[in-house]
Amino acid sequence: GGTDTMDIRLYALELARPLRADERERLLAHLPYSLRERLAQKAPMKRDDSLCAYASLRFALHDLRDWEMLPDMAYSEHGKPYFPAHPDVSFSLSHSGGCVLVGVHDRPLGVDIERLRPVRAERLRRVLGAETELDFWQRWTEYESRCKRRGISAAEQRDLLLPPVPGERVASLAVFPNCAACVCTDPGQDAVKLNYLTVEMLK
Repeated sequence: GGTDTMDIRLYALELARPLRADERERLLAHLPYSLRERLAQKAPMKRDDSLCAYASLRFALHDLRDWEMLPDMAYSEHGKPYFPAHPDVSFSLSHSGGCVLVGVHDRPLGVDIERLRPVRAERLRRVLGAETELDFWQRWTEYESRCKRRGISAAEQRDLLLPPVPGERVASLAVFPNCAACVCTDPGQDAVKLNYLTVEMLK
């Protein structure tokens, strides 16, 4: 297990173009078979984003733990992935419109990134009382990261109301232009290290 002083590691990647076939093969090679099968079901654009998210996670864990391959994953009832054989490794993945954000820690955490995009006026007001689109997406990523840390489904919460957990930390992140992003961590976890990756780095 880690110690209380382990930094929260965040890894960000922006995919400016679809992956080439050889890149896809290279990234898939380090993922467990069950995850490759799962990715194969996704639509092509989302599949590339998702593949880059898992490849970034594998990069992080190779960096932190010398893992060559991602271990087998299981999924909670709300779809949160975890490693059954490594309960001391917590991670969270998010991707939106080619932007990828991955968080790794030894305590539960949640990350969310959203590419800024238009929001209907009535949804702006109804959801989280937002004034502008940027405001909406910042509030949304905060809400979503809090749900992810707890392993619950954002869509299933009534009126997007989530009772706060004492001491839970939420930090907005300036990761890429035209994106909103947030990380939610346990009390007392302040140090967050943001690393930028490229597809070329994801060996």
